[in-house]
Amino acid sequence: MKKKCLVMLLLATTLVSSIFAGCGKKKTAADPTQTSVDDGFMYVPKIDTITAGSGEEIGSMELRDGKLIYPVYTYDDDYNIKSLKLHVQDRDGGNESETEIENIFTDDKYAQNFGFVGDTIEALVVTFKEEKTEYALAKFDKSGKFVSDVPLKNIDDSGYLRCAGIDRDGFAYIMSDEYAFKVSSEGEVVSSVRLPENVMNPFMDNDGNFYVTSYGKGYEITGVDFDKKSLTEKWENVPTDADSIFDIGDGRFLIFTQDAIFEYAKEAGEATEIVKYIDMDMPTANPFAAWKNEDGTYTYIYQDWMGGKDNPDRVTLEKVEKTGEEKTKIYFATGYANEELKNAIRTFNRTSQEYRIEMTEYMNQETWDFDIDRFNADMSSGKVDVVAVRDLYDSFKPENYIDLKTYIDNDADISLSDYFENVFKACEQKGKLYTLPTSFTVSGFGANTDFVGKDEKFTFDRFLELIKNSNGKKILPEYIAPAFISECIAFAGNRFVDYENAKCDLNNDDFIALLDYAKNLPLSYDDDPAFMDFDFYGSMQKGETVLFNLSVYDAMEVQIINKVLGDKLNAVGYPGENGGEFAFNIAENYAIPTNSSNKDGAWAFLKTLLQDQYQGGDYLNGFPVKKKFYEQKIDNLMNGKSTYGGGAVTSGNTTIEVGAPTKEDVLMLKDIIDRASIVMNKDNGLMDIINEELTDYKKGGKSAAEVAEIMQNRVSIYLSEKYE
Repeated sequence: MKKKCLVMLLLATTLVSSIFAGCGKKKTAADPTQTSVDDGFMYVPKIDTITAGSGEEIGSMELRDGKLIYPVYTYDDDYNIKSLKLHVQDRDGGNESETEIENIFTDDKYAQNFGFVGDTIEALVVTFKEEKTEYALAKFDKSGKFVSDVPLKNIDDSGYLRCAGIDRDGFAYIMSDEYAFKVSSEGEVVSSVRLPENVMNPFMDNDGNFYVTSYGKGYEITGVDFDKKSLTEKWENVPTDADSIFDIGDGRFLIFTQDAIFEYAKEAGEATEIVKYIDMDMPTANPFAAWKNEDGTYTYIYQDWMGGKDNPDRVTLEKVEKTGEEKTKIYFATGYANEELKNAIRTFNRTSQEYRIEMTEYMNQETWDFDIDRFNADMSSGKVDVVAVRDLYDSFKPENYIDLKTYIDNDADISLSDYFENVFKACEQKGKLYTLPTSFTVSGFGANTDFVGKDEKFTFDRFLELIKNSNGKKILPEYIAPAFISECIAFAGNRFVDYENAKCDLNNDDFIALLDYAKNLPLSYDDDPAFMDFDFYGSMQKGETVLFNLSVYDAMEVQIINKVLGDKLNAVGYPGENGGEFAFNIAENYAIPTNSSNKDGAWAFLKTLLQDQYQGGDYLNGFPVKKKFYEQKIDNLMNGKSTYGGGAVTSGNTTIEVGAPTKEDVLMLKDIIDRASIVMNKDNGLMDIINEELTDYKKGGKSAAEVAEIMQNRVSIYLSEKYE
């Protein structure tokens, strides 16, 4: 296992275990940021960046009895573990000591969850093998000399095992996907308890009691009694998305969610929000350790992976009175904000001298539905300055938003020639740009050149001919019936549905032919169990598949299909009058309401999403719209500098080895992007009609022509009510 993979696995371990902690040697003070918490007060996070020595890297961490315990690794040139030192220090960084641990590790073997058991140091050792991952408890004497290791016995390790720690008596507390285990230092299971469904993370309190978090009716925390081999009490009123939980004494816990930090009183079942991360201009934290200080302040230790930091930070939150003038607030509305967007907001808030983004998420995290009523109420009252459009779907009405071309044309920092201009052009409606795209993917059809020639003009009539004369060959085998029909409507332009004039023409031979073909497709991915196990790559290689979906998220998709078909890929795109074209899928796009009171401030933020810091990030959904970063990603992939690529992909019984893309792959990708000229939009109302009528159609009793006539009537009414 290479160093980067090991680091990510250590990160995964810290995300699921709640009692780890991290620290190191040198401290670099960072400038504190400030935020409003309630009227008259704000939190000042004081940050120490904690580093190990030169060439050293901090591993998984634990807080025990007020002491921080953590391994520090060094690596050789091939990223194998060269040495390991176990560090122990006070929470504030004082009284540090280290023990050299005898190196029993390789690139596929590492240790986590170190604990002191009398004069013995114990650790859970994880070894990665092709057939399965192995776990053992290793023992070292107090000088760090290896004594022995014993494999964990009788543990169902079908899923990834998560360890909550090793106690003073040498017992390890471990969770699989279905069971919690108490394991002796000899590797024997002393007790096991069946867990509730949808378990996520284990953790332990200061008294050694073991708990698990799960998702049932909301987020739940359940106790595990290993003596009685049963589940115990459930905590009440647990904050949604409780990621990490730490015992701070007196029956109180610090709970870190995806958005905020809470202090939770277990007996009362009450959670009090301390602060939101974004209000502090801080990244979302999955901390290694957290505690409450005697002076009432809070401290947590976490690693800012999104910020590209290799070392953890110690953050102390101090509540102080507000001073100075406040910046003008810009109200940002979104369904759900990912970390890339949150990081952009944090950066803007730190650097802007005039404005500050205040974000509201309108996604109900219990149902994952967008709260359109609450959003519309805030929109109408002028409480929205910027909107993330992706959650609005067909409720987005252009007349409620401004034309952003005015801002782009008059902004000296933005030149459209630096971007994929066809992405912006595709997003226009009647010559106006109501939404700002920041990243994109591309979709269309691919074909085997044995059936569709390399230079063949792919018209809609040719598509229908392939559909009508498939003769047992597979046409778009990845599609379920509703997606097939709705996508055909979308890429056909005005052929079937004319949104601009609120009209449709579904009662015709072409659409009837599509319905006739769709009847043979499953209604859902669960409708036909064999559908999910279908060997797509194998079918392509055998020449059984004529057309297939080609969703391009990076250069690898083109590269993989070219290898599957032996360079017989023709990226035909969607059928059209002028031949095949591709469609943009805009994962992230934004708009400014016409009734915004801070349009200039809203643009001041939006333009940062087009600039280098955001466009050059590693976590964009798809390709960046700024061309130089697209070219950089392609160059990195071709020259082995990317963290993506290599390895193998599998479909059914067919495995394809993937290396770097060829020059031909890259040229085909460029051609696909250049040919894209439309945006695929989702119309939920139309989808509902399609789903209902196809469900009835599949039951039998109606012909394709009869279903087309029914859909014609229903869609006509829908369009007239919504778009006229």
